Amino acid sequence: MLTLYRRHKRACPHTDRYLKQDSRRCPVWVEGIVNGVYHRQSLKVASWEQAEQIRRQMEEGRPAAAPSIDSALDAFLAEQKARALAPATQRKHYV
Repeated sequence: MLTLYRRHKRACPHTDRYLKQDSRRCPVWVEGIVNGVYHRQSLKVASWEQAEQIRRQMEEGRPAAAPSIDSALDAFLAEQKARALAPATQRKHYV
C-alpha cells in the first residue's frame, strides 16, 4: 500500500503546518510497499488528484504513461492562449 504526502524544501515558506494556504504548490511524494518492493519517490506533480491517479497506477502494476510530445505541445499552447500572453512573449518560448 502506498501513502501520499507533501514534502517541503528547506526554502519553502509553507513548512509551518499552520500556514497551509499555498501548500498545493509543493511536490507530492509517495511511500510504501508494492509487490514486496519499497518505494519512496517524488511523483513530480503538485496536484493531489494527479498524484492519486499515479498512485493507483503504481498499485495496479501499470507503468505511468508519459504524455506524447504532441499532446504536451498542445497543452502548452493552450495554456499560453488561456493566459493571454502577448505574441512577443509567446515567440520567446519557441526559440
